[in-house]
Amino acid sequence: MAPTRRYSHAVITLHDPDLSPGANYLPTAVIVDIGGTVQWRSETFDYPEFEIIFPGENPFNTSTTGWTKSGEILIPVVAKVANPKEGEFEYEVKHKKAGGGTVHRKKHFITARLCLVCR
Repeated sequence: MAPTRRYSHAVITLHDPDLSPGANYLPTAVIVDIGGTVQWRSETFDYPEFEIIFPGENPFNTSTTGWTKSGEILIPVVAKVANPKEGEFEYEVKHKKAGGGTVHRKKHFITARLCLVCR
C-alpha cells in the first residue's frame, strides 16, 4: 500500500482591524504545501464580511490576472494550493464594516512550496 500524502494546511484568523490600527496582525510567515489548503476566517461581528485579493499571480491557479474570494464571519474562504509554482505570493485583506464602509489592510504574503515529506 502506498503511503498517504499529508500536505500542510494554513488557517488564518482575521481580527477586528479597529483593535489593531496600523498593525500587521496576520502571521508574518504563512507557508503551505502545494496540494494543501489555506483558510481565512473572521472573528469579528463589526466586520462580518471580507475579501481576500491576490492582484496578480496566486498559489491557487496559474492565472496572472488575480484571484478574489469573499467570505463572511460564518463562511470562511478556503482554497486548495493548486498552482505548481513555488514562491511567495502577495495578497490583501479587505474588511467590510457592518452597515457599510470598508477598511483596507496592509499587504501580506503567503509562501507555497513543494511538500518536503510527500515526495
